[in-house]
Amino acid sequence: MASLKDPLRGDHVSCLLRQVLLLLVGAAPLYACFPLSKSGERPRIPEEDLPGLTLLTPGENASFQNPAWSPDGRSLAYDFANPPIGASRDGFPTDAEIYVMDLETGTRRQLTDNDLADVEPDWSPDGREIVFVRSSEQAAYPPPLELMLIGVDSDFEQVLLECPGPCVGPKWSRDGEFIAIGMGEGIWTIRRDGSDLRQVSGEKVTAATYPGWSPDGKRLVYWASLEAISVSQAERADLAVLDLSSGEETVVLSGISPWKPDWSPLGSSILYSDQASPQIQWALFTLDLETGVGRRLIPHDLEYDLFDAVWSPDGNRIAFAYGFESTTSHLYILDLAELGDLTPEPTSGP
Repeated sequence: MASLKDPLRGDHVSCLLRQVLLLLVGAAPLYACFPLSKSGERPRIPEEDLPGLTLLTPGENASFQNPAWSPDGRSLAYDFANPPIGASRDGFPTDAEIYVMDLETGTRRQLTDNDLADVEPDWSPDGREIVFVRSSEQAAYPPPLELMLIGVDSDFEQVLLECPGPCVGPKWSRDGEFIAIGMGEGIWTIRRDGSDLRQVSGEKVTAATYPGWSPDGKRLVYWASLEAISVSQAERADLAVLDLSSGEETVVLSGISPWKPDWSPLGSSILYSDQASPQIQWALFTLDLETGVGRRLIPHDLEYDLFDAVWSPDGNRIAFAYGFESTTSHLYILDLAELGDLTPEPTSGP
């Protein structure tokens, strides 16, 4: 584990600790986990080496992260920081905005416009609103965070929650009634109208973050630790599933670093980022919930990190970021049908 005295090592623990440190200095995006790139580098995947791959953000040396599919699968929301984080000045910029890209035309539309950090968007099931996290004051230490709602095609904007602690990864339930969020050391839910804030994790796990909903809305999957007293102190972690009706937490995969898990639309598997071994690039994995077998989705060893991966609504595509979460990164879409005979590598864990 990276200790508090050594917060910038490249393992998953220091990744989570770095999230907290960057939060305290008002970083944007707020949570950076991966190695810093050299200024000017533009990480790209050779598209000819991987069938089914589409680069969405060519030619820009900037930070594109946290893609979120619209319910109809025609658009992506994401957060954008330019200049890229850490590339042009000491420290980290505090400015990031929410954008929406039309996937058919490639046109982009800016939803937020301020000098604050707006990050980690997620689309409401009716397609009318986006929830995201905002660092509300640049000068404050630590900066206060807010859970925000914004209209996709209107001027509507609302503070849903002034977070009492660090809050990350808001995700909308499939019926649109609740939003789940990692806050402090646990997973919380809040109703769309801002009422009924409650912590739902904690029966077995001592620390948890980054929730994802099951398609039926009855369960949550998240990064979890059964031993660490805080997210930043965990050496490795688990994938845990919570039954919301019974409150029972079940560990479905252990000894990994399951970054931002996302439940497949069919409910049969969970997508997440992880390191196949320490000190190498982060890759994409899927966990088959019936067999308990994890598989590396793209068997190629790539030069940079794959992260922020999310299923499309029909389950046929995956959007993700590639590069460095703390500097330059680009957005890609992977068509799983076109991936063809590149059979994912089975693994019992990383």
